[in-house]
Amino acid sequence: MQHLGLPAERCLMTGDRLETDVRMGKEAGMYAAVVLTGASARQQAEQAVPAPDLILENLGELLGIL
Repeated sequence: MQHLGLPAERCLMTGDRLETDVRMGKEAGMYAAVVLTGASARQQAEQAVPAPDLILENLGELLGIL
C-alpha cells in the first residue's frame, strides 16, 4: 500500500485462507475476498469471523466486480 500510495480502504486482499489472508486484510483495514479454489469452503467462509467482504468461486469473478 505504501509503495502504491494507496490507503487501506482502497485495497482488496484476496486469498484462499480465511485464517491468514482474510484476517490479515481485515486487520489492515482492507476489503477482503476469499477464493474457494483452495483451503476454505463456502460454509466456512459464510461463518468466518472476521467475515470476508466477498466470497468468490474463482479469481475470474473479480473481473465482473471491479
